[in-house]
Amino acid sequence: IKNLEPLLHDVAKYILQLQDPFLLGHYYAISRKFDKIDDLAYDLRTINSDSKRLAISLFLEGLNWFEQYEYEKSLAVWDMIQAPYSNNIILLFHQGEALIKLNNYEDSIKKYQKILDKYPHNPGAINQYGIALYNSGSMQKALHEFNNLTRLVPSNAEAQKNLSKTLLTLKKYVEGFN
Repeated sequence: IKNLEPLLHDVAKYILQLQDPFLLGHYYAISRKFDKIDDLAYDLRTINSDSKRLAISLFLEGLNWFEQYEYEKSLAVWDMIQAPYSNNIILLFHQGEALIKLNNYEDSIKKYQKILDKYPHNPGAINQYGIALYNSGSMQKALHEFNNLTRLVPSNAEAQKNLSKTLLTLKKYVEGFN
């Protein structure tokens, strides 16, 4: 089986290249192959460029900066993405994360609100929204979101942790330790 792993890896990459450059870009980001992201983004801009490919290219370029902890640069690139792609849930989610990293909680809250307006039961967006609310000092609102999330997904350990942290911050010690 071990001898098959490199072959399966190459086959998976080939399929991704044929199917979806966005998934391939995510694969490169997870693999921390930043040079490959740059190459893919360049190819998307120059070969058969259309508005969707340009949006994907800009997203990947921003993702590359994000993965290198260059949050301001990632946001600057992502701001170049035009409608209708500027309201993409994955883009909004990453923008919200970058804004949290930059301690810009108010703008992060707006990004997650946009997601939740369309997808009110998205656990990742609810959690990040709660984190942004917590960090902005809106403890009661954060508590409400974390409570909702733990009811929606009771097994979500991160939601449980964030709920407990918020309860302890609000000096609700008994509930925070339950």
